[in-house]
Amino acid sequence: MVWTTVLFGMLLTALGVLGYFVADQTFWPALIPASLGLVLLAAGLLGLKQTFRKNAMHVAALFALLGLVGTVHALLQIIKLVLQQPGWVVESVTAILCGMFVWLAIRSFIEARRRRPPAESPPSDLVQPQPIQQTEMPQP
Repeated sequence: MVWTTVLFGMLLTALGVLGYFVADQTFWPALIPASLGLVLLAAGLLGLKQTFRKNAMHVAALFALLGLVGTVHALLQIIKLVLQQPGWVVESVTAILCGMFVWLAIRSFIEARRRRPPAESPPSDLVQPQPIQQTEMPQP
């Protein structure tokens, strides 16, 4: 999943830069995919180190989810406008890329949980709770 994160980070960064130049360098929200891409790229590179992997992949998934939520409306708009405004095309592609990444991240998290060894038994120095003993009520 680390290299997938790096790949999606590069794709989103390239999309944002391309969108910015296509939008005559005046539509700064076109750089939002690039900022999401840089976060994913950084998280992917941090994830190369095993000690940072879990947190880095969760951060990447969170930002991809934010990108998906923030741009999914463009997918609905694209049906109406059918490629009439390039900014919405960029948002739509961002939504698709972020959605795909979130899906891959969730799959990876589920697989990691399945591969995790079972939890160890608690240390013996911890006090174990005793079951409550039931007593009979006296008859009147």
